[in-house]
Amino acid sequence: MSLRDVAAQLRHLWRCRSEYKLLERQHATIAETLATRPPDEFSAQHLAILRNLRVTWLTVESGAPGLRQFLPFGSNRSTLKVGFELIGCRNEALLARALVETGQLIPAFCIKAVMSAGRYAVPADMRDYFADSQTGVSADGTFEFREEHAVLLRQSCWRTDMLYPPSWPLPGIDGKRPYGDCSYFQIDMASHLGMPYQISSDGEVQTNEVRDAELESLHWQMLTALQIFLLHACVPDRV
Repeated sequence: MSLRDVAAQLRHLWRCRSEYKLLERQHATIAETLATRPPDEFSAQHLAILRNLRVTWLTVESGAPGLRQFLPFGSNRSTLKVGFELIGCRNEALLARALVETGQLIPAFCIKAVMSAGRYAVPADMRDYFADSQTGVSADGTFEFREEHAVLLRQSCWRTDMLYPPSWPLPGIDGKRPYGDCSYFQIDMASHLGMPYQISSDGEVQTNEVRDAELESLHWQMLTALQIFLLHACVPDRV
């Protein structure tokens, strides 16, 4: 291991230690914010935080995308340093409150915000995370955001589970039933996309291996779709 790698590991360990201490200091603020009705609309601070949140793949059941609950701005970015820059002051309680409120607003944002279909560049500092071909990111670092992605974001079922406490209560899509009531999630996906599976005379859904694989591939792409949506989707006047 090179000295550069050792230095990088030490910096990461320091960020993790600082994050644990921050969560400990702001435990009461986080709990109080969760017990309070979320704001009715995004503030400039909420939007700035939302643009900087990073996604992750949650491995519950079938798996689904969600927001990072630890080091939410990325593993190589200090929550305090980035957060203070985003809110414009060095106030830990204000940052904690704004971060939790932003998480509370994410599901409504995905329903009501809008974004044009097209090809979008994945920021250079994120590309390593989306290197797997299943994410839909091409060799040139771009992702084709389609209407199907927007439809599924609007139909996603969100949860806020503290998977690895202490952590920030930021939401993720339900890995067991990501798009509706069916644990066989392709059934819900097909219905939302206007191409439902056929039903047999005895009421059984007639699945199809090829179509199942296509929808599962689309489900994997939702990780990138969510990140691109957070970066570029337009916020209406009220969310």
